[in-house]
Amino acid sequence: MSELKKVKILSLLEDTTLESTGDLTQSYEDRVFLKSYASDQLNLSIKYLTGVGEIATDCLIKIYGYVKYDDKKSEWDLPDEEGWQQIGGYVLGVGGTATFIPMTFVLPGGAGATEYTAQFAQGITFTKIMIVAYETGVVTNKGTVDVTALIQ
Repeated sequence: MSELKKVKILSLLEDTTLESTGDLTQSYEDRVFLKSYASDQLNLSIKYLTGVGEIATDCLIKIYGYVKYDDKKSEWDLPDEEGWQQIGGYVLGVGGTATFIPMTFVLPGGAGATEYTAQFAQGITFTKIMIVAYETGVVTNKGTVDVTALIQ
């Protein structure tokens, strides 16, 4: 018998002005947290609109999984800020040494007031997921971002 899986689609950021850090872009209390099924595929659809007159900016996206467990809290409670681990991968070195590398998805913007789109997929094993976005390279005019998540 096959197990039916649910598919979730959720808008995480809508026409959000990007700042130089994730905390400035969106306060912790205002973030949308995804609840997943513990072992799924996360697909992010990103639309990045660069600021007018900007020529070399990047929109950066980081994915965090919640690793802290507290049996006194409901699964619907806002997770503690310090319980998050940035999702990443490993690079194997000489002698089999594995080095953790946090993943940052980068959507480059080459021309001002131009829309760029991307889709990133990542396997996840966390039951709570948080997305953080920010922008680098801005001289004067900040860009905006829309991020939609699909968990399947």
